[in-house]
This record gives sequence, C-alpha cells and structure tokens, in this order.
Amino acid sequence: MKQLIAIDLGGTNIRTALFDASRKPIRTVYQPTKIGHLESLLHQVKETILQLEPIWDDVLAIAIGVPGRVSGTGKIDVLPNINVFNVPLQQYLFDAFKKPVYVENDAVMASIAEGNLGIGKHASSSFFLTISTGIGGAFISNHKVKIASEEIGHMLVSFNDQFYELESLASGNGIVRLASLHGLQINSAIEFFNAVSRQEPFALSTLASWLNLLETLFRFIQTTFEPEMIILTGGVLKSKHLFLDQLKERVPNLNLQFAQFGQDAGLIGAAEFGYMQHQN
Repeated sequence: MKQLIAIDLGGTNIRTALFDASRKPIRTVYQPTKIGHLESLLHQVKETILQLEPIWDDVLAIAIGVPGRVSGTGKIDVLPNINVFNVPLQQYLFDAFKKPVYVENDAVMASIAEGNLGIGKHASSSFFLTISTGIGGAFISNHKVKIASEEIGHMLVSFNDQFYELESLASGNGIVRLASLHGLQINSAIEFFNAVSRQEPFALSTLASWLNLLETLFRFIQTTFEPEMIILTGGVLKSKHLFLDQLKERVPNLNLQFAQFGQDAGLIGAAEFGYMQHQN
C-alpha cells in the first residue's frame, strides 16, 4: 500500500505523520519545535520521520508545510517564528531518505485541506486564515490555490500613530507585545486570555485593540478577494469563546467559519498536496 509522509512544521510544534492513500494517518509524532538553531531543527525533523518507522518501499514522497515563504525551487530564506535562515530542508531530507520532497507554506497546505476536503469543499471560493504563533493565509478558488498570502501577516497597520506589521501585534506572539503597549505585562497569549476571562481592565482594553486589528484584516480580505467564506484556525482560536461574539458584531456581513480539521489542517493538507504533486 502506497503511503506518504506529511509534516507540519510550526513555530510551536512539529507534527509528522504517515498517511495512507485515503488521507488517513497511520502513525503520528508531535514534538515541540526546536527554535533558533538550524542544525538542531533539521535533525529534529529527520528524527520525527524515523520515529514513524515507515516501510520505505511503500513511501511515495515527503511533503512538508513551513511557516515562511517558499520559492518555486523549494528554497526557504527564513522561518521567522523559528528564527532560522537559509534553510536547506528539501535537499537535507532528500539526501537523508532519497525520496521526492515537496515543500510549501504551511497556510497554503492548510488551505488545501480545508478547501478540498474540509469545511470549504462545497464553496466556490474561500480564504483560509491561520492566527497562531504567526499569521498566514491563502485564497482558494474552484478548489485550487490561486493566491498564496503567507505574507498577509506582514501587512502594515496603524496603532497609536505608529505603523507595525500586523503579525507583530495580532498573532499569538503579537498579543504579548500589544498588551505591553497597553501597560499589561504578560508572557503568552494563554496568560492574556486568562486575564480577559477575569475581566481585568488592561486586558479588556488590549482585547478591544486586538479586535480592531482583526476587523481591519478581515475587511481587507473581503474587499480584496471576495471569498464565499473565511475559514479560521490557529491556537488563538482556542479562546474564541472570549471574543467571537464581539468579532462577529464588527464584521456582521462576513461568513466566518472554523476549520474542520483544526490544528491538523496543515498536516492533512501536506498529505493532500504531496499526493497531488506525485500524480502530476
């Protein structure tokens, strides 16, 4: 039975799985991502693959989604949220396993999962948006990636008469910085949303500013791409019960949906992408 190895390399975790041809995972390995050291990261990715104990004669290819821009040749200049540069991931894995290796942005991978197999499979178009360690997205039309907007998190927004990259204030990591600008010292998005749940004043004012930033982002997506739906995922959405009603009030005319595959969208999308590439 032919199989495919899929990897979702995130700023927080690495998810690696062996998939069968029906896109069902056979075995899965999760590990916290090693940050800031290229050789350690490459070795870790290799080790997660080995832990799957694949039968290599049955493996068609390796497909991996990464949190950064990928060139047409598979080159990765930088993975900002992992703090590594000039990442030879495709060549490294090919040299290690002698199998075709396909590399693409992680938001693109997740958009393929949701647009082809998940919540957007019956929609004519959708914009997939992930708000996690960073922010990324992709536009799907007729079940094909038309525009990969992995850099959407780097659009400039105005806050307190200064310009910032959206991701630096609105992502899971960015919320920490946004809170500090409001006088609230926290160490993580989880800590922030705990403060929101306690109705702490600085947390509530930070939340209002964060929702303003998301409103700007969503209106930009709707105006630019006119998707039938915007599909949301990412670690920040684990706390949606604390802000979703307020967000919907700000963008009442947008069709907001949540990823069917949740945190596994990138992994399932990588498997789908790998099979698609192998068939071409």
